[in-house]
Amino acid sequence: MKVLVVTNMYPQPETPAFGVFVEDQVKSLRRIGVEVDVFFMNGRKNKLNYLAAYARLWNHLRKNRYDVVHAHYIFSGLVARAQWQAPVVLTHHGPEVFMTWERHVCNAATSWFHKVIVVSEEMKERLGYEDAIVIPCGVDLERFSPVDKL
Repeated sequence: MKVLVVTNMYPQPETPAFGVFVEDQVKSLRRIGVEVDVFFMNGRKNKLNYLAAYARLWNHLRKNRYDVVHAHYIFSGLVARAQWQAPVVLTHHGPEVFMTWERHVCNAATSWFHKVIVVSEEMKERLGYEDAIVIPCGVDLERFSPVDKL
């Protein structure tokens, strides 16, 4: 299986923890034999990077074929949805579902995706998308461990 991950959060030298959960997912998929490419767009530096990403993604997809595209966050998802060759799974991670203007974008666009994942029941309720699948984020027990209450 060949997967393209489209994300606006992925560790970079200047921000090594930014989107580390996406990187962890990519590493896990690779460990079980899935071929994974990452398409990163840095919307943090400049929001216009999302527009430029459409052309970059289009060029990338002309040269590469995928069985599925997994987009993290709505704006990455909208970029990923610009192609029609592969089904797109969208994972909503958080704030965009709860913020006023972004929530309207999420509500309008969510039905454009083949599958939608949210990380909590509350997010599913706020989104109002009955077919959303709830998959809570995990905790890396090699990095974090419980401590006694103070």
